[in-house]
Amino acid sequence: MKDKFLRWAEKRKPPSPCVRTVGGVHGTMGMRLDLGNPFEYAMALNSFEIATTHVIRRLLRPGDVFVDGGAHIGVFALLASRLVGPAGKVYAFEPHPRFRRRLLEHLIMNGCRNVRVFPKGCWKVAGTFPLRYFDYGSGERILTGRLPEDGGSRRMIAETERIGDLVEGPVKVLKLDVEGAELAALRGASTLFHESPPHVIVELSRISSEELGFTYEELVDWVLRRGRWRVRVLRGRLIEPLRWKRLHPFLETGRTVNVWFAPLKGRK
Repeated sequence: MKDKFLRWAEKRKPPSPCVRTVGGVHGTMGMRLDLGNPFEYAMALNSFEIATTHVIRRLLRPGDVFVDGGAHIGVFALLASRLVGPAGKVYAFEPHPRFRRRLLEHLIMNGCRNVRVFPKGCWKVAGTFPLRYFDYGSGERILTGRLPEDGGSRRMIAETERIGDLVEGPVKVLKLDVEGAELAALRGASTLFHESPPHVIVELSRISSEELGFTYEELVDWVLRRGRWRVRVLRGRLIEPLRWKRLHPFLETGRTVNVWFAPLKGRK
């Protein structure tokens, strides 16, 4: 979701490209960022998805396992790597070659040896899946679904894997931001929910999900059927209880939002 800060960043960021090595990300980590890109400008100011960052900080402890589906250039993988420490593990999935190169660069830059990177997309089966991506400023954004042939977009075929086939649990936090493929990725991670369900942080988008043939209500229902949960919406800096009367109109505008499913003790 583009919160108020990102809209502010779009107006005040320097012209792109403006690539700099930035220190102090998550307090002590460095990243090479294009300050002309509003998303990366927000990362440099530690203002990217503030509520999601807060929840990850709150949940992860040394020795935990974190799964980052759609790791992009590593802003959350870096944070998780530091929080889980040498005894913990981070599994990062990123199918886009350019994002993955930058992710690996940032991991090397920060000495993150507890992160395993998979050049794969997260899906319900192992195989391949078509993606389309387009430039925004100096960066790129991945699309799934019907793959419209407009806006200078380009096509690539990504290899896919089931998260449950590659990740050794128990997983403390499963974060998914995979541009509409979230429900398919969850189905591929179903084994992680059998014994001790992870905390799930997932992006909801009406447009992206419908392009892949499901609704965001189906995604929420899939998770709710696999345990007892406290559900919170992560919007900008806010952490709020899930209220469909407020969330439906917001998602119907085409915007996206992260939702946090926190498992409660006991099973249904």
